[in-house]
Amino acid sequence: MVDPNFYNFYQGMHVPSFFYTPESLKHWEDFTFRPDDVIVATYPKSGTNWAMEMVPLVLSGGDSSLVDSVATWERSAGIGHVQVLGRDLENRPSPRFFATHYHYHALPKSFYQVKPKDLPQVVRRTAEFLEKPLDEEQVDRIADRCLFKNMKKHNNKAPAAIDHSKFYRKGIAGDWKNHLSEEEVQHFDSVYKEKMKDVDFKFPWD
Repeated sequence: MVDPNFYNFYQGMHVPSFFYTPESLKHWEDFTFRPDDVIVATYPKSGTNWAMEMVPLVLSGGDSSLVDSVATWERSAGIGHVQVLGRDLENRPSPRFFATHYHYHALPKSFYQVKPKDLPQVVRRTAEFLEKPLDEEQVDRIADRCLFKNMKKHNNKAPAAIDHSKFYRKGIAGDWKNHLSEEEVQHFDSVYKEKMKDVDFKFPWD
């Protein structure tokens, strides 16, 4: 049993009330991300501090002056955390660095709009795997084309009999709620539980 004196229940998660107050949680709901923001998202006790040490070093090209002079909790911002309320994150230069234990669905709304997950790096890793070298201009052009809004726009103009843009829906997490009735959701859940009852696997949020 979770003690309500020590935890707040937020977006399906129990978060420590000392660090995640109603004020700080509300503040982050309205927060605006940038496309080049970097977010370290981890389960608690799974190497979070290791990742938060590595990422700034990667971003600085191996220059350790920042990590040597600024504490981890100062050079990164904990999403939802009360300690960040007094910081001027809006004027912090890019790329800004964030950390969170939030579940994906609980991130601020602007996260789903700009998808701050260093997309160009994904393009570089894919190109390396395919042994196809790309220069930075090519990487940026591909990354821009692969943004959901641009994929949908460009595929709408494809010279074919089928409008390929219809293969892309809205790119919005949780849009199923706009298409299923409460009765349909309950039916789906009951069928799912019946089909999966013998599967020996539990998601962390179950």
